[in-house]
Amino acid sequence: KFKIGTSTVDVNTRLTIDGSGNVGIGTTDPRCPLDVHVPAGYISALSDDEGGGHVAVWGTEDSTDTLAAGRLMYLATDGKWKYADADAVATSGGVLLGIALGTAVSDGILLKGSFDVATLQGTFAKGAACYVSEVAHRIDFTAPSAVGDVVRVVGYGTDTANIIYFDPSSTWIEL
Repeated sequence: KFKIGTSTVDVNTRLTIDGSGNVGIGTTDPRCPLDVHVPAGYISALSDDEGGGHVAVWGTEDSTDTLAAGRLMYLATDGKWKYADADAVATSGGVLLGIALGTAVSDGILLKGSFDVATLQGTFAKGAACYVSEVAHRIDFTAPSAVGDVVRVVGYGTDTANIIYFDPSSTWIEL
């Protein structure tokens, strides 16, 4: 096995590549081609409106729907990141969703991973689903319920307050 770690590699291994070519991050015994173990200390160390995982740095910012860390965005057909809103299919249905990691696309748009949602709607619930909100660019722990609203799960609460595992479902319905 090839390992990278801190001063004591066998005790504090950060990356392992085994004889089969499996890569392990956070594990010394990877079980598949890419086996990532996220330690509890990682998510508890996130600050408000901070996260990481699969991040895009492509697309452009819309001039009216400005980026700010924590805002839920969708990629429009013109290649611009705009506010996601459960009040419209075009902004929350079958579109690519992401969470802005800063004030510019170059700061990143989180497509999948862990995020500390400081400005969420509703009450955080461990293990519960969270949704595109009826309030533009927000995530909500209460599903939209008005006629014409889109219900789409975007993640789940973790065991740490305000930290979600962000993984938008490709399935959605319009009420």
